[in-house]
Amino acid sequence: MAALPSWHSADYAGSKFNLKVGDHQSIVRTWCNAMYDEAHSEMEASEEYQNYEKYIRYLMGHQWAGRRPKYRASPVDNRLWINMVQLVSYLTDTRQTFEVRAENTQHEKTAETLNKRNSAWVIQRDCDMTTAMICMYSAVCGVGYARQIWEPELDGGEGDIGMTACGPTEVIMIKPSYDIQAAQGLIYEKVMPLTWFRQRYPLYGDLVQSDAEYSSVKSAANLVTPGTMSNIPTDKQNPFESFLSGFRNKPKPSSAIPMGKYREFWLKDYQVNTSNADVYVGNMAKGTGYMVQPGQRLYPRGRLIIMGGDVVLYDGPNPHWHGRFPFAALRINQLPWTWYGVSELRNQIPLQDTMNNLMAGILDIIKRAVNPPAQSPTNAFSDSQKRSMDPNMPGLKAYYNPAAGINPLQYAPVPQLPPYVFQALNWAKAELSDQTGFIDMGAIAGKGLLPGADTLEALGQSQQTLVRLKVRYIEAFFREIGEQWIANAFQYYRTRRTLMSVGMDGLTWTDWTWDPQSLYPDPLNPSEHWRSFKWTILPGTMLKSQREPERAMAFQLRRLGDISRKHLYKILDMEATYDDVEKELEREGAQTIINMLRQKMSGMDGGGGINPALLQEVNNAVMEKPNIL
Repeated sequence: MAALPSWHSADYAGSKFNLKVGDHQSIVRTWCNAMYDEAHSEMEASEEYQNYEKYIRYLMGHQWAGRRPKYRASPVDNRLWINMVQLVSYLTDTRQTFEVRAENTQHEKTAETLNKRNSAWVIQRDCDMTTAMICMYSAVCGVGYARQIWEPELDGGEGDIGMTACGPTEVIMIKPSYDIQAAQGLIYEKVMPLTWFRQRYPLYGDLVQSDAEYSSVKSAANLVTPGTMSNIPTDKQNPFESFLSGFRNKPKPSSAIPMGKYREFWLKDYQVNTSNADVYVGNMAKGTGYMVQPGQRLYPRGRLIIMGGDVVLYDGPNPHWHGRFPFAALRINQLPWTWYGVSELRNQIPLQDTMNNLMAGILDIIKRAVNPPAQSPTNAFSDSQKRSMDPNMPGLKAYYNPAAGINPLQYAPVPQLPPYVFQALNWAKAELSDQTGFIDMGAIAGKGLLPGADTLEALGQSQQTLVRLKVRYIEAFFREIGEQWIANAFQYYRTRRTLMSVGMDGLTWTDWTWDPQSLYPDPLNPSEHWRSFKWTILPGTMLKSQREPERAMAFQLRRLGDISRKHLYKILDMEATYDDVEKELEREGAQTIINMLRQKMSGMDGGGGINPALLQEVNNAVMEKPNIL
């Protein structure tokens, strides 16, 4: 495969490119398609990818393969769904313990402002729900991705940093390594309407053609209702598309909206300027371009190629200041020899099959016991009686041939289930519960025991060992998201956006001393200033359940007077309400002191009444300065 050529101009206006536009389109298109096929083949070779469809079918309750006779039971006690919901609920029950810290004490005010902006962003963008979807991808398929980019359409066109959940088939790794940022690149793909390409990329968007694999515009008589899936050939579908369109054995109606494939190629490009002159890479007018001297790297932040179908819509530097792939990968079951991790369902599906088969056998035996099979000699009944007679009908009157013998009609014996069948069923259920690493409160309650809080806490700490490592992976996942968010906040948030999010408290002096759209403003370079701030997460502090022992100890220390009320509120995640509570307590304390003074003064005046002027003076002093007394 030929090398990917660079794309730069000899002047800032971009009029003297190193390649003609037509040649550039052809070469880059060929290279990107070849790289896509190579990366996609490597992904398809992974064992977890080959099982995606199976995992999804089992999770949704379609657990019996093939067709079974109608008289055979096909029960499903979907413990996989229960285990998955329980695990995702636990992993996403987080508290915002992460924060932005400044390496230079002169920027502490800016760090405080960034924390306020981040708190508002987490709530406004529903990041907890997005994290739940990513955890679900990771638990079921082995890996899930978060995509964090600036989305100008959010908030009515004001724009905001968006974070979306991506499945393992939407992000294709190029030569993956131990970490997503250590890979040589990645490909992000999705299907978008053709009108979206024209609106987003007015220069080349009109050239994007409808993709026959994802859309088929037919005559009006053949148009389908909105919401139906595209008529994608079976051999072209990925497992998620196959499942959403109704599995492979159902017809796929065509789509009434012409669609095209949108792809982003995020690459590490180590090419340097081999000419003897300065060249310009990117769009200088939009602040994403820069000048490269001879011998320097053309793409120090990486390279981005965007394609709509087979049309190259953008080829230039990574527009983000952080210079990373704008993705974070979550793998709660990581392995050193494969990027795609291991699904939670891999070990649980055999146990689920065991439960289903045992329950099916039990139900079949119950059916035979309720409706036992009848047997009789061939000559006992006439042919018409055999066709119409139901031996299990109440009040049946059967007239048989006397030559058939004394007992012409009798029921066949029903086999008895051995005790080990139910023992095996209970074992499979218990083993499935143990796979989650959580306490089975139903089993404890069934034994008629009521353990104390300390006992339950000890049991939880011992069983949740299986979950602790998953929590550490989530902390690393959030660390990647946070480090990218800091750079994005400096790059994209303007004063207007800050005022909309957190008001005047979110502004700093930097909002007035530089223009974020300028490449080298005074007094600081914002494209580098963000590196002065670090995203920190203390290990083991994110999950609320892990904070319970700390909360109990904090209450005890507060009773002993060893910590302040403000510190207690911080541990209880109630720090935001501390000031209001403190003012209310001061008012109540002041009123209590006033009442005590009234009683004291009433006893000192000899029954002659209270001096109104003195009482008013005391009231004013206490209310203005409650701590004066």
